[in-house]
Amino acid sequence: MGEVAMWLRGRPVDLGHARRRAVLGALLVDANTAVPADRLIDRVWGEEVPARARTAVRTYLSHLRKLLEPRAPPSTGAGTATR
Repeated sequence: MGEVAMWLRGRPVDLGHARRRAVLGALLVDANTAVPADRLIDRVWGEEVPARARTAVRTYLSHLRKLLEPRAPPSTGAGTATR
């Protein structure tokens, strides 16, 4: 299937390391529905769940939310004098 990738406004977004991409992929399986943390953890780590998996998922989700937050469009130079 390949790696999970994301584009925002026509540009690729750096999702970071593999686990963060895996969390995004796990969320996309159940798009538009709430996904319990236990289900995310199971999908991302499977049988070898680290002790701090819940904290890691929260951190990955926080980073993904920041990447998806609406940002101001790039400056068009409006209001600057041109010659």
